[in-house]
Amino acid sequence: MSARVGTPRSLLRTGLIPAAAAVGATGINYLLNLLLAARLDPATFGDAALVVNLVVVAGVAAATLQLATSTLIARRGRPDASAVVAALVRVAVLVGGVLALLIAAFSGPLAAALHVVSPVVFVVLAATLPVFLVQAVHRGALQGRQRSGRLALSYGVEAAVRLVSCLLLVQAGAGAVGVAAAVAVSMVASSCVARTPSERGSSSAGEAPSWAEIRSTAGNALLLLLAQVLLLNTDVLLAKAWFPPSVAGTYAVAALLGRGCSSSAGRSLSRCCPWWSPLQRAPRASAGRSGPSC
Repeated sequence: MSARVGTPRSLLRTGLIPAAAAVGATGINYLLNLLLAARLDPATFGDAALVVNLVVVAGVAAATLQLATSTLIARRGRPDASAVVAALVRVAVLVGGVLALLIAAFSGPLAAALHVVSPVVFVVLAATLPVFLVQAVHRGALQGRQRSGRLALSYGVEAAVRLVSCLLLVQAGAGAVGVAAAVAVSMVASSCVARTPSERGSSSAGEAPSWAEIRSTAGNALLLLLAQVLLLNTDVLLAKAWFPPSVAGTYAVAALLGRGCSSSAGRSLSRCCPWWSPLQRAPRASAGRSGPSC
């Protein structure tokens, strides 16, 4: 059973609202990075930038789970939505739990290799991973059900809570550990928003997707997202590993400014020269798909 295709106006609305919220959240996160760069010394800001980059790298798994959930719900229809969410939550808990144990177990060597002041940074991030991935599944459910308002709210809550809690913890002298804790708090807050009251009390009725179906749905997205994230974020990781802390922090500030300019230029180019984007040359096979794409 396939999901009902909405009208062009409803599809436009359900696509624009989360997209606008995601852009706004990105702007808030960029503002937060600028404020941290102004308040922290280079070595501490290098650790904080590392935290942000590690969250972005972990976001590959989160975005893959979100896309897989929304695609499966749109493909199978609402009767199987609860079963899809339950199956993907189990995958998220399993993957997040395994990664969390590995990161926590090797937090000491990681802190030494990346010149981080305390391994507690990695322990806090490890504890956040299962929540982060489960949140992605619930966001995918909102996207598949075209509940754009609540999806946008989850992005806004995450960015706002992260901004306020991070500035408060940094002002209190918590440093990079405070940044990691702020990330954890923002993930918990947005996860509570993304998980709707109906999901909290619903059973996993319907036919659950098989592992083969989940793997085939998520495989292509995983490769694309992984390549993009590795291309844009490994430089700070390498700088932390190779350079002294103060030099790595200075590089992180330069990378922050450079990415802001590059992102603005890329968006301007895609608006002025739409034929330049490779997406414009892609086949229009997705024209008949239901639900928004993000």
